Amino acid sequence: MNPFCKRNQLVALTLPELVIVLAALAIFAMILLPSLARPKGPTLSGRCRNNLREVGLSFRVWAIDHNDKFPMQVSVTNGGTMEFVDRGTSSMHFLSLSNELSTPKVLFCPSDSRPGPPTNFIYDFDSSKISYFVGVGAAQGNAMMILTGDRNITNGPGMRGGFLELLPHQPAGWTHEMHAQHGNIGLTDGSVQLLSTPQLRKAITTAGVATNRLAMP
Repeated sequence: MNPFCKRNQLVALTLPELVIVLAALAIFAMILLPSLARPKGPTLSGRCRNNLREVGLSFRVWAIDHNDKFPMQVSVTNGGTMEFVDRGTSSMHFLSLSNELSTPKVLFCPSDSRPGPPTNFIYDFDSSKISYFVGVGAAQGNAMMILTGDRNITNGPGMRGGFLELLPHQPAGWTHEMHAQHGNIGLTDGSVQLLSTPQLRKAITTAGVATNRLAMP
């Protein structure tokens, strides 16, 4: 007898054993595949930053055609939103950028749990489908001013008349709603940063203004 014959024989599975193996593989796939397909936090945050970069660029392109002023500093008669500033909502300022933005969908963060994004600038556009605020005092002359960012920003006291006011040395921070208590802000120079709460407070103190007045969605 060849001593290697038995060793080289294929080991066959019985039908019950085969069923058990296939069932185990199916359970493993059910557990693993959804976690692989689900976007991770950093990925969503990266998509949010890309949105804000496009928003910031749109503000700057708009300003080129309006004497280097953002919509908040230009009258409605000239296409701006100056008369809407005191209403304390970001939607009107974003609406003025409809020709510069590629799609209203960039105004919605993929980490936002609210219904969205808006699909058009006419029938499906309101604050409930917007994820970002607008710094109504932001101006081209100050590159460090906060122009836009995630709506999960907070200042402790809360909003007043639709505005959130950020003061130096005030306990500003982020809620848990988006980006795991972090948030993105876009500055007037076009840069976008993901910040922790301590980093946000530092950004407020270096913005160069006494009050950062944010129109919230």
